[in-house]
Amino acid sequence: MKSLMYVFTCVVVSLIPFFQSGSRGIEKRPTYEFINSFQGAGLHRVPMSKAERDFYSGFPGQTGYYSIDGRPGESLFLRYTEEPTRMLHSAEGCYKASGFEIEFTDNVVLPIADLSDNPIEWSQFRSVDRQNRFLVRQCVLSLSTGGSYSDIPAWYWQTNFTSEDPGPWLAVTWRLPESE
Repeated sequence: MKSLMYVFTCVVVSLIPFFQSGSRGIEKRPTYEFINSFQGAGLHRVPMSKAERDFYSGFPGQTGYYSIDGRPGESLFLRYTEEPTRMLHSAEGCYKASGFEIEFTDNVVLPIADLSDNPIEWSQFRSVDRQNRFLVRQCVLSLSTGGSYSDIPAWYWQTNFTSEDPGPWLAVTWRLPESE
């Protein structure tokens, strides 16, 4: 009788995967609807390069890269996540790796109604190469508390080790062209 019960249990356990919904081994990624305007201008999604797609294929969330209507060279890169992750890194590393020289400037506080009811503190830097000069602003917005972080490493360490801000979060990188 014991061996019959053992065989029956093994058969039932082996059939469980066939009755589960969803696909095994495929992570469910969070979904988030990104903004469709920024400071009164429409946004248009810009395809990412293969290298960017490959890099963000393991990102635990969503990404979106947008041009801003009527503002040549100005863009937004949005990253949404529901968990602290080291894959959410500061933009200056990408610009340095692309050959830009980086010059840090003072943080700025700006109200951006499309993103938050509260003024947002942005870190910013200038990025310059032979042909391009940009001012790059970045922040991480807490979609649960309404707060913001101007420093991405501070966001990561604070949210990874405290429960004061449970997320989710939206990281915003705003690139503006500068003339010399």
